[in-house]
Amino acid sequence: MHSKLVTVDVKPFLKWPGGKRQLLSQLEPIIPLEFDRYFEPFLGGGAILFHLLSRKSQLTATVSDVNPELINCYKIIKYNLKELIKELKIHQKKYMKNREQYYYKIRDEFESKDKIENAAKFIFLNKTCFNGLYRVNKSGKFNVPRGRYLSPNIVNEENLEIISKLLNRNKITFKSSDFFKSLESVKNGNFVFLDPPYFPSCKSVHSTHYWSEPFVYSEHERLKEEIDRLDSKGVKIILTNSDTPETRRIFKDYMNNSIKVNGVRVISSSANTRSDHKQLIIKNF
Repeated sequence: MHSKLVTVDVKPFLKWPGGKRQLLSQLEPIIPLEFDRYFEPFLGGGAILFHLLSRKSQLTATVSDVNPELINCYKIIKYNLKELIKELKIHQKKYMKNREQYYYKIRDEFESKDKIENAAKFIFLNKTCFNGLYRVNKSGKFNVPRGRYLSPNIVNEENLEIISKLLNRNKITFKSSDFFKSLESVKNGNFVFLDPPYFPSCKSVHSTHYWSEPFVYSEHERLKEEIDRLDSKGVKIILTNSDTPETRRIFKDYMNNSIKVNGVRVISSSANTRSDHKQLIIKNF
């Protein structure tokens, strides 16, 4: 169960397109006050996880993502923070000497057997690439071009230290897996937050391409089947997605409990051309 409010100022350590910080004001009033365990199978930047961690003195959670490099970052922040910060400071120094050359050098050498080194590269690339995107090609290779930030915050040491303390103070289990596998142990009394790759709100927006295997229509249908299974157990669920005819069609059984909100989701090279469109917050309670 949730315990007393402790409020700590903590922010996601990654830039994450579609992150839920912008929706916190709408989500916070409907997040259940009492639950035994928290599950989040599309972890991404972890805005909701950090929101819960920063306001509760004890949280038991299982969080996961299909991206193993992302989950590795969370684990390294929890268990090897000093070594990670040291690596990030090296990246910061070298990047400022020759940005273009160093960025593409690290991008091309991204994968290694050293998990601390991989986590540092992941965070470095996230802070310096175009719009914080994570995109891979069919071979699973990270292929986002460099961003044009004048002063990228590669080493936010204070925030990383707060996150590490929160992850160690609470009972957080990290998994790298498909959402179906990560939700196998969910039971009555648990709370599940789902933020899958959104349905594109127009044909030119490929928001389904987060991983080498796109999150296509059939995956949303499979997610609906999983929601039905959890709902039958009495599990409380909140789902976010774009407000499209496809979304409403698949999740029609839960639309009576949906909330329509504004949100910037579309990625563009110019802030002036990023479109503001409708999102849905869907819940089963």
